[in-house]
Amino acid sequence: MHLASQWCEKHGLTLDTSSHFHDAGKSGWSGENVRTGALAELLAKVHSGEIPRGTVLLIEDLDRLTRMGLTNAVPLLLTILSSGLDIVTLQDGKHWILAGMSDMTEFVMSVMLLA
Repeated sequence: MHLASQWCEKHGLTLDTSSHFHDAGKSGWSGENVRTGALAELLAKVHSGEIPRGTVLLIEDLDRLTRMGLTNAVPLLLTILSSGLDIVTLQDGKHWILAGMSDMTEFVMSVMLLA
């Protein structure tokens, strides 16, 4: 069974399969995925309200979000969390929320994983 499906089943949530955001061929190193890729589309839908606040973004690991340097990666993570999305990293089951970023340990852990 797919990791995302397993996580949703375990937490009593329904996996929305109507949208799939995958940035194949868009560089995470240059930030192309954030500017013109599926990640940009996802963020636009969150900002427009098409994707509601409180929606959980499931990703393999935080370092899969972007390959940009920390000076860009950390603000991106905070922007996503500030937009109202939560992030769950499927490899470790960690639930990342904006409120958690005010905890020094949580914040430093996120930076280390993004690195």
